[in-house]
Amino acid sequence: MITPFANLEKVALATARYFGTLKKRKNGVLIGYDARFMSREFAEVSAAVMANAGIAVQLADSIVSTPMVSLLTLRENAAGGSSSPRATTRRGTTGSRSKGTSAVRRFPG
Repeated sequence: MITPFANLEKVALATARYFGTLKKRKNGVLIGYDARFMSREFAEVSAAVMANAGIAVQLADSIVSTPMVSLLTLRENAAGGSSSPRATTRRGTTGSRSKGTSAVRRFPG
């Protein structure tokens, strides 16, 4: 059965498989979300898929900024962090941004 989040579920599973290969995998991942439309639902689906893949997940209980996810990923020594959704180049679409163990985000300019 195709769900409204079918593509997200594929990406979350691939991300979970990647995080599962890291030495820090036992420390799990952090998932945050912002105030945009359906951001919380997007994060909840990602968290559920990753948890079902055997990755320990800490899901934010309220809106959190992407830099805060990066900071907490470092402080918790997590395998990685993810913020969702992220605006993409096409108007009205969303995506996610995942970070590896370094949790470093490059800002333009």
